[in-house]
Amino acid sequence: MDLDIEMDDAVDTVHDAPILDIGRDDILQPDEPEEPGEVAEDEPPTDDSKTLIPTKIHIKGVDSLHTTDIKAYVKAHFGDVDRVEWIDDSSANLLFPSEPTARDAIVALSSVPVADATA
Repeated sequence: MDLDIEMDDAVDTVHDAPILDIGRDDILQPDEPEEPGEVAEDEPPTDDSKTLIPTKIHIKGVDSLHTTDIKAYVKAHFGDVDRVEWIDDSSANLLFPSEPTARDAIVALSSVPVADATA
């Protein structure tokens, strides 16, 4: 079945509606207190990404793996891991109960030999 639709039938109408000036009564002025839920921009941002946590091992490139796959791999090559903490779809942190356990795990799981895991 073939349908012919004439697009010239549509009328190009532009409605010129007046633009209302609603004012700026709802915007806080500089001397007014902050509303709840606002971000205080005066405080310097803290960078927690450089804080060392010796019981965590960061892994990347695991976007095709499930949590159970990661735990099974770690168990097969080292031992049990307490928890897998997902950061995004392709990276996660492995949490171990203590610093020596995490140190031994990174030595066992690394593809590159680690001479001194304490450094």
